[in-house]
Amino acid sequence: MDLDNGEILSATYTDSKTVDSKCFEELIEKAEKTCNKPIATVRADKAYDNRPCYKAMHKRGIKSIIPTRKDAVTQNELKKSTKGEKQLKCLEERDKIIEYVNKHDNYEIGIKAWKISEKYHLRSRIESCMNRVKRTFGGMLRSKCEESRKNEVMIKLGILNMINTL
Repeated sequence: MDLDNGEILSATYTDSKTVDSKCFEELIEKAEKTCNKPIATVRADKAYDNRPCYKAMHKRGIKSIIPTRKDAVTQNELKKSTKGEKQLKCLEERDKIIEYVNKHDNYEIGIKAWKISEKYHLRSRIESCMNRVKRTFGGMLRSKCEESRKNEVMIKLGILNMINTL
């Protein structure tokens, strides 16, 4: 979602067993095609704090605004315990977040300070958008087969984008 104008840039429909982060790179590709420009930042929850997501963002030069898990360790700390695993450029930004959080008395204080410094709270606009979809169209899908359900979701999101331009 574009945080400036509320436009839904990309979406995908998956079954309930699919982990959200598996579709991450596909969503970024769709968003870049929709807005015809590179994505500058991605704000996401901890579910996206994983190597494939960081690789996808690094490949495109996208700044990640993703909080790390409480038990996250930097590559340097990991290297000490795994005997020389190669450091990855794509995880350097994540390492900086971990180091920033670790400078504080505890994780909760550190992650709160990081969220404020990175304006992570703007992610709530995305959550509000999903709430708006459910309030506008209801929380259930009417279609029975998966392909029709996918089409139903995409049509609803398209309608919300049209309403948003009014």
